[in-house]
Amino acid sequence: MATALLLSGCLPFLPHPAPEVEPGDVLELRRGVWSMAGEYGESVDVITEDAYTTRFTVPSGEVVHDVTVPLDPEHRSPIEAALEDYLAWEATLDEDERPFCTDTPAYEIRVTGSVEHSSSMIGCARDTPLSALVGTVGDARQDLVGELADPLDRWRIEVREDQAAAPEAYTTALDEDHSGITLGGPEGSSSLGWSDSARVLSAVNDVLTDTDAACSDPIGEIELVQDEAGFSRTVPICPEGSGGELVRTLRQA
Repeated sequence: MATALLLSGCLPFLPHPAPEVEPGDVLELRRGVWSMAGEYGESVDVITEDAYTTRFTVPSGEVVHDVTVPLDPEHRSPIEAALEDYLAWEATLDEDERPFCTDTPAYEIRVTGSVEHSSSMIGCARDTPLSALVGTVGDARQDLVGELADPLDRWRIEVREDQAAAPEAYTTALDEDHSGITLGGPEGSSSLGWSDSARVLSAVNDVLTDTDAACSDPIGEIELVQDEAGFSRTVPICPEGSGGELVRTLRQA
């Protein structure tokens, strides 16, 4: 049968076998964060055998968050499966078959270990092994890390040091000129450059990732709300804790 097909010139499509990703293989998923209006930074996710790291840096180089948490087999296994599907699919694509669009960043996928791989793919096509891999990594991040602040998000932050008074309210949003965030506060709004934006967002993320925010002498509480995600968190303001540091950062920005 195979000889007949070869002689007739009708060779069927032979997909590349999916490489087997081993538990010790490391995946790095890197993406520039930008739109047609400007650049906002870079997002990097690194998956090792037993740890998940997510990192975001702004264009000036400052880190907005850099969080590493333990990775269990329950979350690594679907990432391995999605990665194997991506590697097999990517190997079959000719240059003119790769997704292309001008308004969507490319993903850089790098694998090291028993499998060595490096590729770049624009993520504008839906229902592809790339979108499945990105979604699976995103699901793990949401389960293991939770909400984190970056320049594209809108946050509401309320500081309550005196329960009898109105809260001290702040907001963050991408600045209109796309060169940082706008911080709204009791004295009005101000545009922050990337370095100051990173300092504010990093302080927000320190509160969001603080697993032990309690103390014996809180001076109030602080609530962080991300409406688009339906997320809110309230923590005590401890003078030496992440809540106290966020309040100082907001007032000094």
